Amino acid sequence: MKKRISLSSVMLAAFMLAGMFTACTPDSTPAPADSGSPAPPGESPSPPPDAGGNEDRTPMQFASPFIIVDGIADNPIQGGGLQNIPDPKLIYHEGYYYVYSTDNSGGIVSRSADLITFEHMGYCITPPEDVSPPHYMYWDPTPFYHEETKTFYLYYSTAYRGGTFDVSFDQRMKYATADNPLGPFEFQGYIELDWDDRLLDVWAPLHKWAIAPSMWEREGKFFFFYTYKGWAEGVEAHTPIVRRPDSYFGTMIFMQEFSDPATPIPGTRRPVVWPTMLEELNDTSGVFDVGIWEYTLEGPTYFEYDGTAYLMYSGNSWESPYYFIGYATWDMQGSLSDAVFHKYPDDDTYMPLLGNDVNAVGMGNNSICITPDGRILMAYHGYPADYSDLPYPDSRNRRLYITELTAEDGKLVAHRPYDIPVSYHLNGGEGEGPDPFSMAAGSVFTAADITGVEAPEGMTFKEWNTRSNGTGRVYAPGEAVAVPASKFILYAIWEPEQP
Repeated sequence: MKKRISLSSVMLAAFMLAGMFTACTPDSTPAPADSGSPAPPGESPSPPPDAGGNEDRTPMQFASPFIIVDGIADNPIQGGGLQNIPDPKLIYHEGYYYVYSTDNSGGIVSRSADLITFEHMGYCITPPEDVSPPHYMYWDPTPFYHEETKTFYLYYSTAYRGGTFDVSFDQRMKYATADNPLGPFEFQGYIELDWDDRLLDVWAPLHKWAIAPSMWEREGKFFFFYTYKGWAEGVEAHTPIVRRPDSYFGTMIFMQEFSDPATPIPGTRRPVVWPTMLEELNDTSGVFDVGIWEYTLEGPTYFEYDGTAYLMYSGNSWESPYYFIGYATWDMQGSLSDAVFHKYPDDDTYMPLLGNDVNAVGMGNNSICITPDGRILMAYHGYPADYSDLPYPDSRNRRLYITELTAEDGKLVAHRPYDIPVSYHLNGGEGEGPDPFSMAAGSVFTAADITGVEAPEGMTFKEWNTRSNGTGRVYAPGEAVAVPASKFILYAIWEPEQP
């Protein structure tokens, strides 16, 4: 059954969103109805617990509210003094929304009572003084609220500061705890996952390199999703995905079971989503050269909705305008320990949930929030579409976006009030070619004829293709084409004339 609830005004967004983000912990159980709610109109909400040891708690107002277009809420939320919110992870707790984000000097937290005005609350965690070498570069601080013990866990990875590049890039997974969402979170130790010793031969610091965590409680156990380097063994190898003789992939999504929020169960690590297409290369150029770049899937977020489990991920490079959000599904039959996830729509078709469009590029590393009334919101970062420094952007300018999703029969739809540009590339042919146009993501159009275009010498038209080298999805003139949530180009593919 399709579930769709639109927002019609900024104030309606503020008050109908009461109680959301319970799933952003990402705990599978929504908070009880009496766990807190925003204050009634005209009243100030009760102050949350003080952050304690945070060094910088100067409030900074985010100026941009939800943009309401045809009843759909979208943004970026930006402005004030904290425009950079990379890798946003959101939770709701006792009347407030909290967003956690990456920073070199610690984990940053911002707070809002209505998702319209945010306050920068400073660092919820900073490097502990008694740890040597000191922690640096706090990646993907991700909260998880353990209801049974009333404890907030924060999972993150940091590097070593002041060492060689090999040492400083170690990025080991860690965890900290606090009794409230603002912290201060206290470092407790390392998360000792199952490691692959073969990485010692690829690049030693990668041996215990792990980033982008996501925790879920189910079946009396805890399931920890994260990004780690891996091989093709045990998964189907897609040509030309495996580019090296040793079948080394790059990064993919792994899952390991925990007995409690801090204790991995040895021997339970396994890959659950891995690269299967050229668009998942860590490539800032858009050429997708399989001989140069390794593959990257990262930033997992797991959630369950209406009988289907979804595992979100980001592909390509966070530095690239081609960074995108995709997802895989599990039918929730049996145990999550044995779950088999299937990419949408399949392993070989590039159909991102969100990619680059007229409003933003480089969109990725999301978190999912299911409201008590059943709506799905996705928070993620992106760059303005006209950002001049791409494909190597200033990482200090990743903006926070929030988009509503709907789910129907295991398919997610991102409702963004922007049409997707569609164009044709003659790829060596000469002439006018079909006209470009724009359509809403998910719309269907008919692939154009190529009349009036002069073919390269000695060649004749073969087909339209989503890749310029002909290795993508094939479309014949007159065939129906579904528009993905990303700028879409069909390339003319030519073949030698038959004698």
